[in-house]
Order: sequence, then C-alpha cells, then structure tokens
Amino acid sequence: MRSFWFLFTSTLAVSALAQHSTAGDDAKARQAAAAKLLPLIPKCGLTCLETVVLASPCSFTDLDCSCNNATISEQVAACALVSCTVKELLTMKNTTETMCSRPVRDRTHVISYSGIIGMAVAIAAYLIRIFSKIHMPSQGLTFFSELWWDDFAMTIGMMFLIPLCSISVPISSPGLGRDVWTLTYYEITRTLKVNSV
Repeated sequence: MRSFWFLFTSTLAVSALAQHSTAGDDAKARQAAAAKLLPLIPKCGLTCLETVVLASPCSFTDLDCSCNNATISEQVAACALVSCTVKELLTMKNTTETMCSRPVRDRTHVISYSGIIGMAVAIAAYLIRIFSKIHMPSQGLTFFSELWWDDFAMTIGMMFLIPLCSISVPISSPGLGRDVWTLTYYEITRTLKVNSV
C-alpha cells in the first residue's frame, strides 16, 4: 500500500512539474513571438505603447498584464488616434491583437449562407405560387392560367432578387464579415468598392 501512495504522489509531482514547465515554455514562446512582431508596429504606435505601458503597473515584457488591462488599451488607443494615420492604426491594431493572442473573427460564411438560403426560399415560394395558378387538365390540351398583374410584379421582383442574392458570395470573399484590421489594404478597398456598388 505504501508503494502505491509513493508511486501516486511521484506521478502527481512529475505531472505538476511538467505542466509548470509547459506553461513556462508557452509564456516564453509567446514572448518570443511578440518580440518578432514588435518591429511591425508603426513608430507612432510604438511610442504610444511604450509611454503608456511604462507609466502603468505592468512590465513591458508582461504580455498578460498589458493585454488584459483595459486602461492601457484605452490610453494607447487614444494616443494612437491622435498621432497615427488610418493605415498605421490598422497595422498597429492587427499586430497588437496578434501579440495578445486574441481570436480573429471571421463571419464570411454567414453572409454567403444567408444570401443563398434566402434566394432558395424565395425561388421556392415564387414557383409554388406560379405553379398553383397554372392549370393543365389531364384530358385534352386545354391550358389556362389564373396569372394576373400581381404575378407579373412578383416575376419582376424575382428578376431583381436573384442577382442580389447571388452576389452575397462574391461580396463576402474580399473581406465582408471579417475584422477590418486583419484585411490587407487592397482587400479593404475592394470590400468598400463592392459594397458601394
């Protein structure tokens, strides 16, 4: 029994050391990755970041403290808004979000799916309506319909709806549904052009 407890506590101690070592290695790897990203921050943003972090209780190398401190984020953003251009702001936001390991939001599939599903439902409803008003008797060739002006108006509406719904897939591909700071400048321009058309 004594050997079982010795084995059990030894296993726990080794696993605790391994977890502590892994957590330390993860923190070191994250700091090394952040150090590589630091030169990507524009000079105006780096000045703001340095000024605010040095005046805060966080160390410049303590990413967890700096990233999770709302006051630091607000002060850096306020400083950068005054001293950086829009392109520099987007570059800084993308770099700092990457350094802080924040998730990248991508909802492009929602835009595509909603357009396609909406179009499928509209076409199905339109076809059911039109086919319910067309009558073909099984005996003979007499064909008649109860189509009227409202059905003609719906047909015109469908002619406009199909291109609008079809464009949801190409409209989402350049960047619609994603965080703007994760896009390249070309993707931002293309998204704005596509949306303005």
